[in-house]
Amino acid sequence: MPALLPWALTFGALAHLWLSHRTWLARPGVLIGGALLLRVIFLLPLPDLSDDLYRYVWDGLLTLEGVRPYTLVPADPALSHLHGTDLFREMNSPGYTSIYPPLSQWIFLPGAIAYRLWGWPAAAWAIKGGFLLLETLGVLLMYATLRRLRRPPAPLALYAWNPLALVTIAGGGHTEGGLVLGIGLLLYGLTRAPGPSGAWLSWAGWGLAVLSKGVPLVLAPLVWRALGPPADGPRRRFREVLRRLRAPVGVLLAMGLLSLPFLRPADLPGIARSARLYTGLFEFNAGLYYLLKGALEALPGATSTGLGSAMGVAFLVGALFVVTRHRARGVDDVSRAAVLVFSLYLVLATTVHPWYLIWVLAFLPFTDTLRPAWLWASAASLPTYLTYTGVPHAPLVALFWGGWLLFAGHQYREFAFRPLRRIAARRKAGWIGPHLAGNRWLDVGGGEGGVARALERRAPDRSASTWVADPMVIGTRDTRRVRAEGERLPFGDGAFDAVVLCFVLHHTADPDRVLAEALRVTADRVVILESTPSTPLGSRLLALLDRWVNEKRGDGSMGTAAPIHYRRGGQWEDTALRLGARVILRDRPGRIGHPVTRLVIRRAPAGG
Repeated sequence: MPALLPWALTFGALAHLWLSHRTWLARPGVLIGGALLLRVIFLLPLPDLSDDLYRYVWDGLLTLEGVRPYTLVPADPALSHLHGTDLFREMNSPGYTSIYPPLSQWIFLPGAIAYRLWGWPAAAWAIKGGFLLLETLGVLLMYATLRRLRRPPAPLALYAWNPLALVTIAGGGHTEGGLVLGIGLLLYGLTRAPGPSGAWLSWAGWGLAVLSKGVPLVLAPLVWRALGPPADGPRRRFREVLRRLRAPVGVLLAMGLLSLPFLRPADLPGIARSARLYTGLFEFNAGLYYLLKGALEALPGATSTGLGSAMGVAFLVGALFVVTRHRARGVDDVSRAAVLVFSLYLVLATTVHPWYLIWVLAFLPFTDTLRPAWLWASAASLPTYLTYTGVPHAPLVALFWGGWLLFAGHQYREFAFRPLRRIAARRKAGWIGPHLAGNRWLDVGGGEGGVARALERRAPDRSASTWVADPMVIGTRDTRRVRAEGERLPFGDGAFDAVVLCFVLHHTADPDRVLAEALRVTADRVVILESTPSTPLGSRLLALLDRWVNEKRGDGSMGTAAPIHYRRGGQWEDTALRLGARVILRDRPGRIGHPVTRLVIRRAPAGG
């Protein structure tokens, strides 16, 4: 597999440029010129990672002979005059009709003509060149979209310089080249919306994407919503709907005309039968499918028959939810929704060939949704080809999807942490509540207000109320909220019966000042919970974990705020005594997990 070496080298070069010299990629000449040069380089060698090109040329030959590629399977005796060719010997699935949509069939024709005139290598280069031309136009449209959005062009390199795109389209000639053109035109049209030209361009891009790869058909409701809601009022709304229907109806008619030389309604059953290959027979790099199949087959009497079809239905349901419920107000929203839809497809698919990732990668310059995960996948798809050399498939799948899960989980860990924080808030409230005084409390650095709400629910006095003072604007539902720094609390002396400092002091630049302010505004006591690691190594590890857990909270500044400084329990007690407070309690409320010290101190009486 000689193509693997340039793939690996290009990935390394791209990573180096992105991490160390990203400003180079902001130069249009470097970005676009480099993308074009890399495509020409990868166009020259014949593909050795896929045999799909043989089927492409076969489909083109059938069209030249007046046979629609969706009517006869290659093994049909009526095509016996072609069975002696190298195309028939090398192609895959000779017992099934073509699955490739009409736009791809148009690109197959030049390849078939070249095959008849000059033989195999010329046919391969003709088809590769055709799809590369479509894909290059798509890249240029993406660049134009970024320019119209007045954004830096460097993120385009995430697709335009991605070795997966270079190897699979420029090198392998896969049909995703037409899909990229459709995506580029769709997004560029959105920058010209809500004008009529924007609608026509966007719908034309959607149509090209569907004619290249049928899955984008599910994006139709999203495109409709992205091009603007109808006007208010029944009559105006009706007229607006009719006006907006012109572009999609016109595009559908054009799609029908482009499909007419290859496709008839009678061909649809054969296409559906071939499509079932991808849910009922083919299996490749399918993480979730393999897990569910293994679980079902491990159960007595259970069977995995129909699992692929069930996951296909799950994709359609999930995709429908995304395209009808996700916000659609421009390029960003549409890109984000499209990434979610195609990600859902790939996660639920029984077959995930490397070139399928192009569906997602083409949107990554316009959204960071799952960007690290799919960039990892675009690199980890490289080893999956080793399956064909005898390397066990399971470790390659684990590398691909395991890394994907790690990167996706890292980016969206806040979704998992939110319910965990609610559980932790109840636990912290259990440690704090028994030591509070009165019924009017202040939670300094209380963030989302989880601890404050838990304290109020635990309070025996229903009139108990908790205020939250925090420098970040984080919405709270049922607690009073004040935006304030702990060093300068906007309350009078003795304004609260008790003040809570729950894992806050180590985050502050001046913890002594924060503790002094807490003592000033309390009429009775301050309850402190603090992490108190006992070794320098433990402090460093806990600080790293603290930043990672809190990085996405609030406005995103918590993970990059002032340096974290931990102290031991005795040091916090000494600080309290130095500030004139009296220590009521110092203990360890929890024995499992990281070390925690609970400190209850009382404000010194006036004059005392």
